Amino acid sequence: MITQDFLETESLTIYRSSAGSGKTYTLTREYILLALSARDRYAYRKILAVTFTNKAMKEMKDRIIAKLDQFSRGDLEDTMAKELQRQLDWSPKEFQERCAALLSEVLHHYSHFAITTIDAFFQQIIRSFARELHIAGGYRLELEQDLVYREVIRDLMEEVDSNKHIRSWLAEFSFSKLEYAKAWEVERELLAFLKELDQESFRSIENEIKTYEDSRFEQLREIAAGKVRGFEDKLQQLGQRAVSTIHACGLEQHDFMRASAANFLFNLSARNYDEKKLTKTFRTCASGEGSWFSKANTKILAGEIATLDASAFQEIAYQVLTFWDDHIFEYKTAKAVYKNIYLFALARDLLRKLDTNKKEHDILFISDATRLIRKLVKETDAPFIYEKVGSFFENYLIDEFQDTSRFQWDSFRPLIENSLSEGKTNLIVGDVKQSIYRWRGGDLELLQTEVENTFQRFGPRVLNLATNYRSRKNIVDFNNAVFSEIPAVLKKSFEKLTEDPVYDIELRLRDIFSDVKQNFAGKASDPEGYVEGRFLDNDTYDEMVFPQIVEVLKNLQDRKVPLKETAILVRRNKDGKKIAEYLMQYHEEGYSFDVVSNETLHLSASTAVSCLIAALRYINNAEDDLTRAALLHFYRQLNSSGSERHVFQQDEMEQKLLLHIAALKRLPLFSMVENLISILGLQDSRGHFPYLQTFQDHVLSYMKREKGDVQGFIDFWDDKLHKESIRIADDLDAIRIMTIHKAKGLEFHSVLLPFLNWDLNNDKGVNWFIYETDPTGPTRVPVNFSSGLKDTAFAGEFREESYKNYLDSLNMLYVAFTRSAHDLWFMAKRGDWDSRISKVVEELLLNPSFPLPIQREEDIISYGNPDFVYAGAPGTPFPEIEIDHYSFFDWQKKTRLKPVPERIRNEQQQISISIGILVHDILSRVKYLDDVSGVLTETRFAEGLTDQQFEGLRSRLKEAFRTPEVRQWFDNSWEVRNEQAIFSNGQEFRPDRVIHRQGHTMVIDYKTGIPKSADMEQMKTYLSLVKELYTGKVEGRILYLEDLNIIQVQ
Repeated sequence: MITQDFLETESLTIYRSSAGSGKTYTLTREYILLALSARDRYAYRKILAVTFTNKAMKEMKDRIIAKLDQFSRGDLEDTMAKELQRQLDWSPKEFQERCAALLSEVLHHYSHFAITTIDAFFQQIIRSFARELHIAGGYRLELEQDLVYREVIRDLMEEVDSNKHIRSWLAEFSFSKLEYAKAWEVERELLAFLKELDQESFRSIENEIKTYEDSRFEQLREIAAGKVRGFEDKLQQLGQRAVSTIHACGLEQHDFMRASAANFLFNLSARNYDEKKLTKTFRTCASGEGSWFSKANTKILAGEIATLDASAFQEIAYQVLTFWDDHIFEYKTAKAVYKNIYLFALARDLLRKLDTNKKEHDILFISDATRLIRKLVKETDAPFIYEKVGSFFENYLIDEFQDTSRFQWDSFRPLIENSLSEGKTNLIVGDVKQSIYRWRGGDLELLQTEVENTFQRFGPRVLNLATNYRSRKNIVDFNNAVFSEIPAVLKKSFEKLTEDPVYDIELRLRDIFSDVKQNFAGKASDPEGYVEGRFLDNDTYDEMVFPQIVEVLKNLQDRKVPLKETAILVRRNKDGKKIAEYLMQYHEEGYSFDVVSNETLHLSASTAVSCLIAALRYINNAEDDLTRAALLHFYRQLNSSGSERHVFQQDEMEQKLLLHIAALKRLPLFSMVENLISILGLQDSRGHFPYLQTFQDHVLSYMKREKGDVQGFIDFWDDKLHKESIRIADDLDAIRIMTIHKAKGLEFHSVLLPFLNWDLNNDKGVNWFIYETDPTGPTRVPVNFSSGLKDTAFAGEFREESYKNYLDSLNMLYVAFTRSAHDLWFMAKRGDWDSRISKVVEELLLNPSFPLPIQREEDIISYGNPDFVYAGAPGTPFPEIEIDHYSFFDWQKKTRLKPVPERIRNEQQQISISIGILVHDILSRVKYLDDVSGVLTETRFAEGLTDQQFEGLRSRLKEAFRTPEVRQWFDNSWEVRNEQAIFSNGQEFRPDRVIHRQGHTMVIDYKTGIPKSADMEQMKTYLSLVKELYTGKVEGRILYLEDLNIIQVQ
């Protein structure tokens, strides 16, 4: 591992890592080193470690705690312990003691263990400066941004009648779509454009755009439209003259030998053409260098052709050619601008509506935090900002720095600068080769050059982590060769795309991948690993690839590779979905094809959840036959016995639903869902419980931020929720199917890439380019990215954006190829387009000059030995518990006070029962006596108690706590578990209260009514379960709440 002395100079250290190079190890070691070196037990509180995902944050915390625990127990034989002792110059005894003290301090004051995500840290700052930023202190962080965007579009459309500006531009936008025979999808395009406006790339120029007056948009429109129409009108006129001349000479379109040349003129005449279709054939004929007719037709149509030659036809064709060449550049530029001019004119209105929506609903997006803090840092002294938060840090460790956006860096830079100026140590870690989040604002140039240049006066050290501890030797060697050689192949593809041989993409890519070659950390005797690539026929690829996947998976299982150690990586979710569907339907004796993927984990993949949604639709509109059919379909799938009894149950279910529909409509949404679970019998739908639980969580979350109406929730399901996934245990033995983005940072024994065929220049977003024209002057305009831009005034920007897209694709390939520890398999199309990654990989690996001795058999390349048998540590499998019943609270039995039914004659008895239920509820929520007052107040408002009811409840609680034994149960000296679930043999048990201290455990259950033998049996069951969890004395108590009678159970 790394052996440089980190504390040689207290400055900025920049670690340039590579895949599998021990980045987490390095961060863990340097954090512990910083925390120990100060000889201050609170030093760790002054260290802020920031990463980008919750998973990475958890991994870093777990690794630090685990290492401190290991060292505090005297286990000091590993490399990290020896490095730290050497750097700190401590004896093993002193090192062990200080690690134990640090571990104790961290665990006892865990909230000061400042390892967090960058978003969470920024949110902490925002809340502290809510007043200065003019936002509500109790704002809500809105994660469902699409819902807000749609509301904004609806608000904009509603303003059409009252706002002339909006009405005018929307009307012209609609007419322009009709003029070009485009689909009239204004709202969809407005939504897409609003998302672009909320990106960091636009927010960085937002203030400039806001200075544009309405007249500027109108001038831009007139200029762009005039150039587009002028070009098309002139060519149509020339085309019509050419066609008229052809007909006047007695000729028809089919008489011409070169159909594409004549077709071009006829298409111009009909104003039906593609600007890409001025062919070399037409250019040859129009310039007089080639003939319009075949030799045979020259004889047959000699007279007509002579007439044509004598006419102005050739001159007209030449005019078309020269006019085209003189104006096509200007035309394509104007057309690119004109395409988005209507949306551009509405940009300020969209942003105004978005800001208004956020203020009205007191919400912020995650992306707002960096923008607001960036503004705050510019206006205020940076150290003061962070000191006010209550988190004054001296040392900063930033992980995954290649994914940092410029806004985020603008917020962090003053902090690090201040820290460095005070002589403190800071650490930045990242790998520009794994920068695959540019679409989210990630800017690899920050790590590549800017950080080092910015802090040059502090003498930053740049260290490379050059050893691979993840992968076998053949995987390391293969990737070293591929990513050293591939820039030259990409250069050829890039030159064909841009038609620009001067732009040196190879040099720039080599600069990014200058540190790509890694050393192998293993021994010569270790298994060497295996790589195999299959190039399948382009025409039959989609049919052939799935059997090939199965073949590879069988090979891996024959070599004893666990399913969970196998990952299938894809570029697009839809490819992963196809693979998952194929494997779930495929069966072969002796093999398993269980998979876990985004799609298999989606809520919509659960029939039980789909049945619930169908039931909600049914409640919302019971007259809809399609809704009824869907409900019965899903219910039938869940109960597919095919018997007459099932048909009866199905009819019975519908009758029960109809019977309760009026009552259901009066219930809150969450209660409605719980009731439907009971009516539909979903509590017995084994295999669907995680989906039901996640679904209910989302229902509850939705009710917190929305009205909670059924139709609104159904719309939310259709728009967003159906794609939400459940969470599963990491050790579930199933093949992982995931996108390359999701796989970043992960490691698998075997990796399979079955669709290695993505576009190298795949960019469908909006770019903000400078358009220079009179009279508006330089103006930033939104331009859709396409290959046609290379022939416009935006050619330079096109080349630069294309380079970034190529780099994104190369980085994507690097991330995918470096996830493998032992096996790497991929499939690609043979003879694919030059613009595809598959073509580049094929050209690279099938070239005999490739620097590794890979085997080539027809269309298969391989490197290494595929016969190695998996020898990973088997480990001890965690015992699985299968729950056979989904537990939920019956909505009809929930605690509440209700009007006294006439059938209960004794009013005092009813009040007593109701208060007894409430006392039970309160005691189940109270941990210690100090909690009683707060829980009692919450209950008063939640249940809407009258003064009389509240006094009765408080009196009963006072009476209970006057009982010495009851009062002693709520003493602060106990460790308390209220209503903690205990699972045994697939069943769930939930005692009201379990308390434990110093080898003594008590199980307490509260009951209303009179004592029953079933109460004793239930307590004995609880005691037998709790005795398996706690050693020492275990005893039980049953408290009957009406007379406060306590029964002891041994």
